[in-house]
Amino acid sequence: MKFFPESIVPDPDKKFHINDKDLINKLIDGLLNKDKELRLSRQEQYNWFNGHYGEGINSNLEKKENKIQIICRKISIYNKKNFDDDLDLFNSHWDCVNDCQQSTKPMTNENLRTKKLCGINISSKELKFSTTFAVGSNDAVYNDPPKDNKLYKCAYDNLESYIDYILKKINSNR
Repeated sequence: MKFFPESIVPDPDKKFHINDKDLINKLIDGLLNKDKELRLSRQEQYNWFNGHYGEGINSNLEKKENKIQIICRKISIYNKKNFDDDLDLFNSHWDCVNDCQQSTKPMTNENLRTKKLCGINISSKELKFSTTFAVGSNDAVYNDPPKDNKLYKCAYDNLESYIDYILKKINSNR
C-alpha cells in the first residue's frame, strides 16, 4: 500500500535503472544482429507517467520499406488488486520467483510473495503485440535484493526468447 500520492513521493520504479537500460540495449542489439536487413534509425527516451507506466524508450527500426517502432516502457504496480492489469508481468514474476516447474500452488495475487511488481513492457503498434517481463525493484520500501537480483537474472536469461518473438512478428508482418 502506498501512503503518499505520486505527486508528493514519486515511484522510483517508474524510472529506468541502469540494468533496465542495459536489457533494452541488448534487446535492440540482438534484433539488429540477428536480422541484418533491420536498421535502427532513431532512438529516444521520454517521460510518460500514466497509470502504471513511467519512462519509455522508442526505438525506430526500418526493414526495407517497412517502418517499425519498438516501445519499451517501465511499469510499476504496487497494489495487489491491480496485479491482474498486466498478466505477462505477473506470470514472469511468478515463474522466476517460484521456480514454476517446482511450484504446486495455483497462481493468485494472494500467494504471490511481493507487494510490488516491476517490469519492462515491450510493444509495437505496427506488429500488433505487447508483452512484459519482470525486473527488480529499486524502491527502498519494496526492494528485496536477493529476489531483485533473481528477477534481473531471469530477464537476462530470457531475453533471447523475446528477441526471437519480436523477429518472428517482424518477419510475419511483411
